[in-house]
Amino acid sequence: MNYFLPAAKISRDQGKIFYVDGRLIVPMFHPAAALRDTGVMEKFMKNFKKLPAILNKKDELIKKAEDKTNSSPLF
Repeated sequence: MNYFLPAAKISRDQGKIFYVDGRLIVPMFHPAAALRDTGVMEKFMKNFKKLPAILNKKDELIKKAEDKTNSSPLF
């Protein structure tokens, strides 16, 4: 995550969609962290379940992102 989003914080930005260098980036907790903490597991699973919808809307999201000029979250 730090390679693509150096200013990001996983606790704040997990589950948000970013557009960086032509890619959609969705920071997520590491699965090992989810196994150690049930609260993290709930967030991990919630965000993991969003991935198919993000993939289905990728063209729309990329177009929206290209209209913006910064790397703030798309939603």
